[in-house]
Amino acid sequence: MADSIDHFFARWRAQAIPGIDIREDVHYLYRMVRICKLLSQRVEACCTRHGLTPSQYEALSALLRHSPTPLSAQDLMAASMLTSGSVTAMISQLVSSGLVERTQCPKDRRRIEVRITAEGTRVVKAAIFDRLTDNELLSRLLEGSDQKQADRLMRKLLASLEGTGEALAA
Repeated sequence: MADSIDHFFARWRAQAIPGIDIREDVHYLYRMVRICKLLSQRVEACCTRHGLTPSQYEALSALLRHSPTPLSAQDLMAASMLTSGSVTAMISQLVSSGLVERTQCPKDRRRIEVRITAEGTRVVKAAIFDRLTDNELLSRLLEGSDQKQADRLMRKLLASLEGTGEALAA
């Protein structure tokens, strides 16, 4: 069963460019990149249907998980895997949209806290339901034992990448 990555490699082989040899033992990495791209497109489409960006979806989901406790911008970054450069502007957009409210921390006036609003809860719950429905559909693409094997292998690869990220970058 050929896929788009098989065609990608067949084209490279057909060109036979000296010095460029993409070994078969790395083909799975190209497939994972393609899978990530396709899954990201699905997430983005879901977010768009609900008037959100993927970052806003992640932030609202994190705020919902921690509700009713407010989060600082730093806490929000940690809870949602967002970067610092985007969080402040995104919080302002969410405040303008009425999806979150921003207040000063009563214990430390320098600290800003963010809390999800009722409208933010409504919007993100609808988006989460949409994502869960899509995930259910996607989960049927592999059968039980294949799902478990894929999960085991991805868990192993992720643990290795997270544990050795510094060493790999050097």
